[in-house]
Amino acid sequence: MPFSSTVVYLDKSATINKTNVTATITLAQLDESAYFSQVSSIIRTLKTNLPQVHAETKPWNDGLENLIQQSLENRKGIVSKKFDFMEKIGLKVNPK
Repeated sequence: MPFSSTVVYLDKSATINKTNVTATITLAQLDESAYFSQVSSIIRTLKTNLPQVHAETKPWNDGLENLIQQSLENRKGIVSKKFDFMEKIGLKVNPK
C-alpha cells in the first residue's frame, strides 16, 4: 500500500483477489457502448493509485540489483573467512 493513496470504491458486484478482479456488469439493453463504458469505469477506478504505487516502488526496484550484489559479496567474504580458518587449523575442506 502506498504512503498516500486515494480511497476508491468499486460497485459491490466487483471483487478483487490476489490474482484477479471479477466484476459483474448488468446491462438493460444489449448496448456495446454501455458495456465498454462500464468496463472503462472499473479499469479507471482500479488504476487510480497506480502512479503513486509505481513512484514508491521504483527506487526500491532500481536499488535491488545492488542490494543483492552486496549481499552476495558479504556472503562470499564470510564463507572465505571460514574456509581459510578451517584450512589453517588443518581441516580438509570440500571445495563444493
